[in-house]
Amino acid sequence: MTCGSFCGCPGEGGDCCYFLKRGRAEVFRAGEGGRQVLAELEVGACFGEEALLSDQPRNATVTMIEPGMVLRLDRQDFFALHKAPVVDEVSFGEAARLLSAGAQWLDVRLQEEYERGHAQQSLNMPLHLLRLKVRLLDKSKTYLCYCDSGKRSASAVFLLSQLGFSAYALRDGLDALPAVQRGALLCESGPGYLARSGGRTERSH
Repeated sequence: MTCGSFCGCPGEGGDCCYFLKRGRAEVFRAGEGGRQVLAELEVGACFGEEALLSDQPRNATVTMIEPGMVLRLDRQDFFALHKAPVVDEVSFGEAARLLSAGAQWLDVRLQEEYERGHAQQSLNMPLHLLRLKVRLLDKSKTYLCYCDSGKRSASAVFLLSQLGFSAYALRDGLDALPAVQRGALLCESGPGYLARSGGRTERSH
């Protein structure tokens, strides 16, 4: 494939994802302030999977910045593969053990969902911003991703694993937790962290 855009346009539904086999590509978003580059992809990167896993429209465009080759994986084939254990999941009890060993909760819901109740000391990094803000994460740390249904956290773990992070998804999400465990995990005003622009995190209350 020669240089050019090929991963759809923001607002389009996801019907496939891609793997970069050769060359380099750039992820960007066009806005009122102009073209914003979100990330540069190298050989082995997967992209387009976020729209499939979250069942949300695409939110960025990918373009080749040098001649290369991509492999396309259709939606149905992606989900057939995704049924295999390609995303590491943990139970609530297993998550507690990882937390005691230094892991951190990563809340991949929207900020307004996070503010209604979140795990203490968790970092809020919404899924649609994860690729942009991933530089704020520490590759020496294990991240425990959670959302309501488990779909967004599975997508987050898939992406983080592709980028070389150690990450697990809370199995079936918050909605599957018994009321006692959910109540013990979530708090409205407990301390946490918000990922902000400019490469910084901000303490939440």
